[in-house]
Amino acid sequence: FSRFEDSATCSAVLEIIVLAQDRDGHTLETYSAGWCDLNPFAVTEAGKKIPVYTGSPRQLTFGNPIHQAVGGLQLEYEVRFDDALSRVRHLLPDFCMVSSEQIIPGIVGDRLPDSPGSPVELTPSSTLYCNGIRLTVHQSVEAEILAFAQQIRKTHYNHNLVQERQEVEIKEVRLRAGVHNGWNFVNERGMNNMVLLAQTPEPHIYDTTSILGLTNILHSSCTVVIFQLEYVISLPRDRAKSEELNLTVAWLPFSTQFSAHGELLKPIVRDIMVMGPGQTVTRDMLWEPMNLPHANEIPIHLSLNFSRDPYAQTEIILDNRADLSALEKSHQDQL
Repeated sequence: FSRFEDSATCSAVLEIIVLAQDRDGHTLETYSAGWCDLNPFAVTEAGKKIPVYTGSPRQLTFGNPIHQAVGGLQLEYEVRFDDALSRVRHLLPDFCMVSSEQIIPGIVGDRLPDSPGSPVELTPSSTLYCNGIRLTVHQSVEAEILAFAQQIRKTHYNHNLVQERQEVEIKEVRLRAGVHNGWNFVNERGMNNMVLLAQTPEPHIYDTTSILGLTNILHSSCTVVIFQLEYVISLPRDRAKSEELNLTVAWLPFSTQFSAHGELLKPIVRDIMVMGPGQTVTRDMLWEPMNLPHANEIPIHLSLNFSRDPYAQTEIILDNRADLSALEKSHQDQL
């Protein structure tokens, strides 16, 4: 799958793998038996043959590889365009090769058909509205975020912060959301669905009156809604100018499971947002707290309304203030 059809420059690399298995079918070793490359956009007749080269295709990463063909071994293939597969294009990322054995959430049966030209049926999908968003951040978290930003400002600009008396400050707190099927964001706009959170009179609590709408929630157990918490910090450079620092502080995958009638099965979910170190699904680097206790958490409260009407009264509460004692005991047992 690719949005580009450049038959002159695009090449697909295939590797032939041999598995050594025991009597029970367990794989003991894997060996590279050769590789070949072909043009995935050049439509061919059935029975097209190309040579298979010795070694591993990883040699392509070292420049000028030696193309030594394996005697008596050729790959026979056929390339054709399948209009039926255009229906699942949004479920997969660009430059992606898949087989009929791989699981693709969003397709009935979770797999592509074996026969070319066979019809492809998509799973039902719905729109999910998130309202009543409420976020609580412990004061030690925000204190360390500001200390981190202040250190960056001091390092990058080398200003005398005491004389200028200009401090970094939180400019925005954002909550982003998108729908992911394990391969790709399947909703419109991906993670560019965002609401701004405002601080309430209660200390360290943020909320918003905005409603976050997410389209194309697939009725599949492998589909998750990704929530991502971001802080925008203002870094003063001098008395007249400032720059912005964007920090991805935490993220949360929320599994959406539906009944056969299209109803959400989890009315109450208890979970904890994931903090750094690490990356999110979008490969954004997570800010890593250095001086916070291991069990520090960022609770996020959402009421999720599964309906075409964003103001319907049916509510599903997401409460992240879970008890970590069992998780910590399990972690200690593993150690």
